[in-house]
Amino acid sequence: MLEPARIFESKQEPGRWLYVRELRGSRVWVAEFREVGGGRLSLTEFRLQDAVDLEAEPLEVKWTPADPSRPAGSAGLSGGEAPSPGSSSNVYATSWTERRPNLDPEIWASLTARMGRPVSPEEFLAYVYAVLYTPAYREKYAEFLRVDFPRVPLPESESTFSAFAGEGARLIELHTLEASDLVPPSARFYGEGAALVEKPRYAADEQRIYINKTHYFEPVSPEAWSCRIGGYQVLEKWLKDRKGRELTEAEQYMKIITAIEKTLEVQTRLNELWSLLEAEAVTKI
Repeated sequence: MLEPARIFESKQEPGRWLYVRELRGSRVWVAEFREVGGGRLSLTEFRLQDAVDLEAEPLEVKWTPADPSRPAGSAGLSGGEAPSPGSSSNVYATSWTERRPNLDPEIWASLTARMGRPVSPEEFLAYVYAVLYTPAYREKYAEFLRVDFPRVPLPESESTFSAFAGEGARLIELHTLEASDLVPPSARFYGEGAALVEKPRYAADEQRIYINKTHYFEPVSPEAWSCRIGGYQVLEKWLKDRKGRELTEAEQYMKIITAIEKTLEVQTRLNELWSLLEAEAVTKI
C-alpha cells in the first residue's frame, strides 16, 4: 500500500460513502457504503478502479489517518481538506476512529458464542464475502437477490464457518490483486511492436484474447473470459475502456486474468462446501 486509507462522502449523493486505499501503480481499492438509517451503513460494493477516474468524482474528504507520512488535515485524493480524526462534524468520522464491528451486538454475541471463540470483524467479512461468491447460493436465491439485500446464513459449526472464512480471505486477496501467487501469471502477452487496443475479441478455439490482429493474451479459459462482476464482463470491459490507446498495462491485465482464473477455482470449492452450510444454517442476517 502506498497511501493510508481515506474516507470520502459523495457531494452529489449524500449518504454514499467510499473507503479508499491506493494500491501499487495507479489503481485504488474502493469499498462503497450507503447510509441505511439509525447511524448504520450498508456495504454495497467492492471494486478496483483507476485513481484518475475516482479523482473525477466530486468527493469530500471526511477522514484520513493522522500519521507522520500524511497528517490529518492534508489534502486527500480529491484535493480537499481532510479533517482530523475525531474532530469532524460528521457523526461517522468520530465513530470510525474506533475499531468496532458494524453488526448488531446481539448477533455478534450469538456468533461468538456459537463459534466458541472470538471472531474478528475481518474474519466475519471474509465469511460473508465467501457466501456471496458461492455459485450455489447465487443460483438458489437469484430471484430474491434481484429485489432485496442478501440474507447471509450462519452455520452451527466452527469448522464450516472457518472453511468459508478462509476461502473468503483468499477471494479478497485475489480481488485486491495482492495474492502472492498472481506472479508469475497464468496468461502471457504476445506480439511485436506497438500494442494498440483496436478491437478486443476472444478466440475460444485458441483460448486467446486479441487486442488487435497480432497482439494477444494466452491462455485464457472461456469461463474466465465470460466472468461477470457487477453486470460487466470484466476482461472485455477492461480492454474496451482502453480502446484506441497503446496498452502499457499488460502485466496488470495478466494479473487480473490470473485472479479470475483462481477465483473460479475458489468458487468450485465453495460449491462443495455449500451443502454443509445449508444443512447447518438456522439463522440468516
